[in-house]
Amino acid sequence: MQADALNRRNLMPWMFLAVLAGALIPVVMALFLARGQARHRQEQRALSYAADVLRRSEDTGDQILHAFTALEREGWRPVAARWSGSACSAAM
Repeated sequence: MQADALNRRNLMPWMFLAVLAGALIPVVMALFLARGQARHRQEQRALSYAADVLRRSEDTGDQILHAFTALEREGWRPVAARWSGSACSAAM
């Protein structure tokens, strides 16, 4: 009987560690998984914003190009093209 009690006494810390590990391992794994998923969602959102900014800037560039093309068709020339000399010449 005493040998049986000794074995139980020696097994109790190991059983406690096994139960603790069984409870903590899934929690820790869930935290790591949630962290990875959150990082992935943030990266996707940032890429979406970057794509939207790029699209808008390209649209703005196209609008400016179309505006200058339309102005040139009407005979408008930029101010710099109307100067006969350089901007820093003595004639100014």
